[in-house]
Amino acid sequence: MNTRSTIGSKITPGTAIVETITALPGGNAEKVLRLIARGFTGDQFSLIFGDWDGDNVQCTGVARLFNGETRTVVLKVGSSEGLFLEDREDLLSFSLKNIRGSSRSGVFTLPIGRLLYVPKKKRKRGEPQSSRMDRAKSDTKPFLEARVEGIARQIMGTWILHGRDWKDRNGTSYEFPYGSMPRGEAPEAFSVVDGGLVSDIKKLIPIRALRSTHIGSWAGGNAIHAAQAGMTVILNEFNRDSSAGRDVCLCAGNRISFDSHLWPPAASWSNRVLNNDVSSEVKQLALEASSPFSFHVAATRKRFPNCVLASSFFLKEVGKNRLISILKLVAQQEPERFYRVIDEKGVTHSFKSCGQGFIAYENGYSCTLEEAVSSVVEAFEEMSRVQDDHRYVLPDRQRIVLDTHVYVVLSALCENREGESHHLSGRFTYDYMLNGSEAATQRIRNNRLFRLFSELFGVSKLRLVVYKAASETLSQRDQYGSSVVPGYEPQVLNPELVA
Repeated sequence: MNTRSTIGSKITPGTAIVETITALPGGNAEKVLRLIARGFTGDQFSLIFGDWDGDNVQCTGVARLFNGETRTVVLKVGSSEGLFLEDREDLLSFSLKNIRGSSRSGVFTLPIGRLLYVPKKKRKRGEPQSSRMDRAKSDTKPFLEARVEGIARQIMGTWILHGRDWKDRNGTSYEFPYGSMPRGEAPEAFSVVDGGLVSDIKKLIPIRALRSTHIGSWAGGNAIHAAQAGMTVILNEFNRDSSAGRDVCLCAGNRISFDSHLWPPAASWSNRVLNNDVSSEVKQLALEASSPFSFHVAATRKRFPNCVLASSFFLKEVGKNRLISILKLVAQQEPERFYRVIDEKGVTHSFKSCGQGFIAYENGYSCTLEEAVSSVVEAFEEMSRVQDDHRYVLPDRQRIVLDTHVYVVLSALCENREGESHHLSGRFTYDYMLNGSEAATQRIRNNRLFRLFSELFGVSKLRLVVYKAASETLSQRDQYGSSVVPGYEPQVLNPELVA
């Protein structure tokens, strides 16, 4: 099969959902499957298959997308896994939206009708419906094969090119390969709302607003304001590296490591002696801490005890058992949320594909879904230990990382108060979540995760109100300087911090 793609030139592929397409032998579903195996060349992607195996029941191909991405496609006759094309004698037509199944089961069932297409012929007076169908069947023979080929193209274009969370030529985001939600799909239950500019962060304390930021020297005033106000500040420990302002390699103007290209906890010391711009306590922590990362965690929490590593926050607020249940749901239905692996040296590798119980990452790294769950839990516990003991040395091993959508939804659920959760955002995250080009995609992914987690929290609907601080500039260079903003002291403004 060699046809030209009808998909627009500005389609943005989403995440691959299935790798295997299957059908049982002897019906139209097998015809569709074998037409797919002929291959395809179009503007958006090409699909090339090898020969069928000796038993003529399986062949493997590679889809090459226009953006350079490759996706493996396996076709099987006599199986019902992945995207299963099901022969249905009770159906005449075909619809891409007539789909059953989910990532939890690992099988999506797409019915293939017995005629695939019925010409619009009027029923003769007194003629039963079944007779009209039989008469229509005889009239479809000249173009039945063309219809099967068209269905094969549709399946390839949606399930191979589109995937999940793709965008059409107008930039509109879609969660499903076939486009908009079918009737009966759950409406949006998790919404992100603009809370506007906030000039006085202290007003956010009573409503338990959160602030999240990186670990290291804070160059902007937003995080410092929030920490000094006593707001709970979640420290994100799984950044890819220490570049772009997320620098654990600096402290009060001192270069303490040259490993900004590594996962921050993997950075090693180059200098432990700090200048007089920091207190004696901070200097002592630098001499004791096992790494620059551990030092920053200890030094930041020494001054601002309301700062907490995300891992520790979730272990405490969610609980280990419920966290494991959540991660198992992610593995079953949203495995692409295990979107990175950090190797033994601290180098991060991105998600590539998933299928048949495995997740593949760049540069040959892979793991089973069960291993991904265990790895995340173990990494959370290790990070929690780092928070409690700055002398603790992290073992060299691979660690699976969750994407930011899981963190956004979980933190909102943890701080839910009467259907609302509040978050003070930095200017980039604020624009990204509310107004950026990816805002629609974020909304789709967050809403899907919320529906997945909500039952475990007993919540059916939640609004996340996002605020932006009106000013982010302070005179001091980071959180370790001696100056503070007048009127901002954690233990004074947030009584819960007073031991």
